[in-house]
Amino acid sequence: MIGILVRYIVVFLVIAIFMWAAKTIVRKAFGIPKEPEGSRTQNYVKQRFDEVDQQVKNYTWVVLFAVLVVNVAYFPQSYAFIIAVFLYTATRMLIKAYIERKYSTVPRQALVTITELAVLTASLIIILNFNLL
Repeated sequence: MIGILVRYIVVFLVIAIFMWAAKTIVRKAFGIPKEPEGSRTQNYVKQRFDEVDQQVKNYTWVVLFAVLVVNVAYFPQSYAFIIAVFLYTATRMLIKAYIERKYSTVPRQALVTITELAVLTASLIIILNFNLL
């Protein structure tokens, strides 16, 4: 039991380090500045994202619960729930990238979000292919 927990923690930390490194590299390569916390533009983008994201959350929680029940009841060894959570996260990140591109004063910030999604996708593919969970 502890070995499984340690494996999950290590996988999570490796993914977090890769995402941080990718964001840093993309920011430096494309000269994307960080928006200051509490700026008017950042608050507007956050407000727009929250409006859209709330609707996505309402529908997705029901779907995730249904997938979890079906996964546990009928397919206990499958990765259906992990894939469903990934699709939910990917949808949220794509919505965030679109809103950043359209409403932010730094539209290239969307590249950072897309890079995070690419690293997350690659990580999921590697985890599922090599059965790391």
